[in-house]
Amino acid sequence: MACIAFLTRAVPGVPKHDVVCHFSRRESPFGDIAGYFPLKTKGAGYVVYVPGISKRLGERNRIPQMDGQGKPIGNYKDWPKASMEERLITIASHEVRHFLQDLIFRDKARRPRSSHLRSVMEYIALRFGEERRIWVREGKSPEFIERRTSQREFDAQVIETMVLISVHSGTTVRELIRLLRKRI
Repeated sequence: MACIAFLTRAVPGVPKHDVVCHFSRRESPFGDIAGYFPLKTKGAGYVVYVPGISKRLGERNRIPQMDGQGKPIGNYKDWPKASMEERLITIASHEVRHFLQDLIFRDKARRPRSSHLRSVMEYIALRFGEERRIWVREGKSPEFIERRTSQREFDAQVIETMVLISVHSGTTVRELIRLLRKRI
């Protein structure tokens, strides 16, 4: 919650008094650790789902390794696991990105010039396709699958992955904010 509040308040132009944070005693129906919800004002609301949070935080993401052209190096099992600190920052960046999606004009016709961004987008698209197939086999509801693989989730996952790579490599708050505001 502290990471979410900090990153939201660090974004230039966001009213500092309009960030509402809640802890929930219920589990997310979608298995989320945290979530964003719009406020009637211009601020942001966030929730952290407490039940099972230790177990879900323990499920460490792998950090994609890419060459200078943005092409993956090795495979998923070769990539290092994110530290707890990296995981907390990337979860927060994901939720703050959802808030910023409402503020950022997204030009969908643009193709990213950055090979790194294109590679991350391709990786997330492949991951979403695989997750969708698994969830269909597991009998997950269409609502669950759509919620977890929507365009908004795709956008937030791309930014989350870029933040994870950036944090793992060493970065600044200014660079994180630039990534959070990136148009894809």
